[in-house]
Formats: sequence, structure tokens, C-alpha cells
Amino acid sequence: MSALHRNSTGARPPYALSGAGALVLIAACAAIAAGCSSPSKPKLVVECTGSPKDPAADGPALVGQGYGRESSPIPLNAVVFTGKDIAKRVAVQGLYAARTDAGPVEVGVRLINCTRDTVNVAVRTSFMDERQRPTEKPTAWKNVLVPPGSTGNYSALSIGDESVKYYLVEVRDGTL
Repeated sequence: MSALHRNSTGARPPYALSGAGALVLIAACAAIAAGCSSPSKPKLVVECTGSPKDPAADGPALVGQGYGRESSPIPLNAVVFTGKDIAKRVAVQGLYAARTDAGPVEVGVRLINCTRDTVNVAVRTSFMDERQRPTEKPTAWKNVLVPPGSTGNYSALSIGDESVKYYLVEVRDGTL
């Protein structure tokens, strides 16, 4: 033990740890930090991966099979961007959803422009039931002009009422 860890009488102060004690303390802190780490956030942009699969797979018609390319998971009750370019130019500042007194679900998104130019985005919403099946057709694409360094707002109202359990808001470049 170094002289820094001894008091004037040469005794070890009560707070000084032995080498093994210090290792135990470090291991405990690492375990706590690992347990407190937040789970990874879902991707904001859906990405297709792998090569296309054979669409004419053999097997019973009612058995689920993978068709075409795979994609990254799509979170529900969230906003996803159709491309990385638009995701770099516009950020989601707020996402709100609530059931109205009449029963339908109203979804609102506040977007912020991260550039020095006006950004035109197109936004639509899909509403789904408890099994993640569509309860209605997606809303029409609605253009939202977001001035530089400012916000733009979007809202949509479902047609369905109690059957709507989930929603998904898509944002794409509005100049397409």
C-alpha cells in the first residue's frame, strides 16, 4: 500500500480498499452500469437487408414464410422516415395520440426543420387493430412545409374508433 493510503500513525484508514476489495467494487459498479443502460432505440428509417428470397417457396399456403427481402423492425405508435436524407433534414419534436370523446384516435406530430432551407415533407398515418392489421386505408399523403429552423405540424384522425389500437406515421420527402 502506498504512503498516500496510510494515515500519520501508519495505519490504513477505514475507507482504503485492499486490491481484491477494489476489484470487487469495480465489478459491482460495472454490473450496475450494465443493468441501468437503456435499451437500443428502434431505427427511424426502415432498411431492407439481404438479397431477395425466392418468392415461389414450396409448402402449405397457411404457413408463414419469408418472402422477398427482409427489413429492419418497424416500431408501432411511432414516426418512421422513408429515407435517411429526409431524416437528416427534419426531426420529430413531439408525437401525440389520444382517443377523442367520439371514439376515433387523433395523432399529431410536431416536426422541426434542422436546415437553413424550407423543407417540404409528406406525412401519412396507418391505423391498426390489436393484431396489427389495418383498420382502414392509410390516410392520404399530406404535405407540410417546414420553414428553416422552425416547426411544422401534422395531424390525422382515424375513421375507426375502438378497433384502433396502434398507429404508424410515415414521413417522406414532399417533393416526390
